[in-house]
Amino acid sequence: GAYGAAGAVLVALMVLGASLAVGTELSGVLLFRIKHECHFINNTDWQLGPYWLIHNREQLLHFNSDVGHFVGNTCSGEIQGRHLNSKREWLEYQQ
Repeated sequence: GAYGAAGAVLVALMVLGASLAVGTELSGVLLFRIKHECHFINNTDWQLGPYWLIHNREQLLHFNSDVGHFVGNTCSGEIQGRHLNSKREWLEYQQ
């Protein structure tokens, strides 16, 4: 479900972050944030609005509701976007 996909994204980010950090000094601070907005229509029905995945203050990907899939803002975000776009059930939930 939703938590499984978010968990998979977190694990992938940790692996990508570890490989990118080889030979560099780490700050000791890790920020992983998923941000959603919900919009109510006619005070009864709600629609899930924008969705962003942010890692260390850099937006990696977002859900583009106009085209109906995730769009990467960075190289690693494109990888995560392809992964999430392959999950039909998760994608339908986002729409």
